[in-house]
Amino acid sequence: MKFARIIVAIACSLVFAIALAACGLAEQPLSQKLGMGDAELTVDGELQQQAEELLADQPGCVIVMDSATGKIRALATSVTEDGKAKACVRAIPGSLFKVVTLSAALERHRVSLTSTYPSPNILTTSGGVISCYTEPDADTMTIEHAFAQSCNTVFARLAYELGPTAIIEQAEQLGFGEQPCDDFACDTSAVENCDAPDDYEMGWLGCGQAVQTEQGLVGPQVTPVHMAELFAAFANDGTMPRAWIDASHEQAGAPEPLKRDALSPKTVDAINDAMELVVQEGTGRAAAVSGAQVRGKTGTAENADGSNTGWFCGNFQRAGKSMTVVVQLEGTGSADAAELAAKIIGRAL
Repeated sequence: MKFARIIVAIACSLVFAIALAACGLAEQPLSQKLGMGDAELTVDGELQQQAEELLADQPGCVIVMDSATGKIRALATSVTEDGKAKACVRAIPGSLFKVVTLSAALERHRVSLTSTYPSPNILTTSGGVISCYTEPDADTMTIEHAFAQSCNTVFARLAYELGPTAIIEQAEQLGFGEQPCDDFACDTSAVENCDAPDDYEMGWLGCGQAVQTEQGLVGPQVTPVHMAELFAAFANDGTMPRAWIDASHEQAGAPEPLKRDALSPKTVDAINDAMELVVQEGTGRAAAVSGAQVRGKTGTAENADGSNTGWFCGNFQRAGKSMTVVVQLEGTGSADAAELAAKIIGRAL
């Protein structure tokens, strides 16, 4: 009788496990999510577990990476319906892309952080309205303040001054159009259909919001893995590391950088100052961690289906080394992403 009960219990456990797998609830190992089979990974086991617990069942991803080497220390990710890791899939960046627009302006000596622009809440164009998510607190703003408050109308005006060629060239200098990682398949970031944008599309390009048109999306789309590399450049003297997670690289050393000298030292210093203000006083205050210097940028993307995706990308120090964190959360805004970033940074420290 006792033996029969054991058999029944085992059978029930097997049925439950099969049911979990059928419903997509059985968690895949990370290496399999990334299509790497049973490869040994570079992740820090404790930090990886914490990232997975924080992400839980939310669609999106969390990445923690060594800024200098590109070595991934944690990567928690949900998967798409066809089984691809969200960390490797292109998505609209929202105001994250303002680092590209600002870099383009600084590299071309068009502005400094103290340059002042009109900051209306609404900018009317021939194709529609460009608006700020929060009402600007002044009629004019410095570029640094507009970046910290993520003021769309200021960055739309900046985009008009720069033009599409300068922004696209800067995006390419920051790794758009290039394969970000050799260890697993990953989409390339791109700026789509921006050869001749109208003033509405051009304004939103400067803000990082791709616009849905009959020809498809017009504007930027990025992968979280590439965003980790891009933001690492600001902690790495302008050099973009290539992300890696296969532990077999440990003996050979980190792969060659994605981009050397992607940014001038002067631009790196200016954007670091601006990202510090984002966390101290701007849209990224939820990412602040007591006793730690955190610099970063928030983004809230409006997707074609009407949903939002919240982002936070930035850098912090851990045991004397700079670490880069990327948080992407679908179905929510940047405040939630920044708050989760603070939690993972706190645990990393």
